[in-house]
Amino acid sequence: MCVYCSSDDVNASLCDMLHDAGFSGIDVSAEISLIEYGLLVKYVNNGGGPFLSCIVGVGLCDDGGIYNRFDSFSIDVKELKNFFKQNSWASEKAVLDCCGCTKKQWRAASLVSRLFDLIGYYGYENILGSSYYPKKLADMVNAIL
Repeated sequence: MCVYCSSDDVNASLCDMLHDAGFSGIDVSAEISLIEYGLLVKYVNNGGGPFLSCIVGVGLCDDGGIYNRFDSFSIDVKELKNFFKQNSWASEKAVLDCCGCTKKQWRAASLVSRLFDLIGYYGYENILGSSYYPKKLADMVNAIL
């Protein structure tokens, strides 16, 4: 157990609450998606255009390699789908090489998979923005639900 974490910082019931609210991740388990992969997303269409509401792991436990601090971000679905066209600094070839897939395979993948790949390659700050006030999961759940 990390000396900076308590067993209540990240637990299945909080992740289940997020799953029940429509959040999903790279793994079928919301808990694994969040604490091991650091990403849960919810597709939202509020009339202003669809976007992904994201909970991103931004801090790791010192001894476990699991995420223990989180922040919320959003990204426009159209922006995500056209990421390489809208961001000339980004290399589609580099991301595809890192992921081991073709352009056709990557574009056919789910939005959460594509976002996970981009975050994995470039870091969440370059894709979603900076996190100034990371929170414990319980505080994040209370803030967004």
